[in-house]
Amino acid sequence: AEIEKAYPAMWDERQKNKLLFRYPGPGGESYLDVIERLRPLIVDLERRESSVLIVTHRVVMRTLLAYFCGLPLDAMPSISVPLHSVYRVAPTPYGADLERFEWDPVSDSFSQVETAL
Repeated sequence: AEIEKAYPAMWDERQKNKLLFRYPGPGGESYLDVIERLRPLIVDLERRESSVLIVTHRVVMRTLLAYFCGLPLDAMPSISVPLHSVYRVAPTPYGADLERFEWDPVSDSFSQVETAL
């Protein structure tokens, strides 16, 4: 909401096409830029025979979820990635099995919740 108020023209451009929108300035990326940056990681993950823990922010998580769940590129920017969640992505021969676990601050533990992308 802060960006929308401070930079309304940029916000409008981003809303038109989140997949291609590149944030201005040094280090600004689009979702397509993130895909290219993650390509070597994805290749490595596909070759792994053991579990891996990836701690990341939402844009990278959306990119990984879209890839491993076979979602179309244009759906990637709108994938819901709630805060305080952990995903288990288990590659299968034709995609991936996905589970989401949500942290409960009261019990200080994680519990499995329904996953909807």
